[in-house]
Amino acid sequence: MKKVKFTYDEIRALMLILTEYRNQMIEEGRNTDIIDEIMIKLM
Repeated sequence: MKKVKFTYDEIRALMLILTEYRNQMIEEGRNTDIIDEIMIKLM
């Protein structure tokens, strides 16, 4: 496994994108577990 370092702005952008994608998945009734895990790792 490799670790990647992100700047604050990069993390913020990723969180916004993932939040939008997660909301779309919720509207479609799809499971969001994988997105939730990624978001937790970014925090």
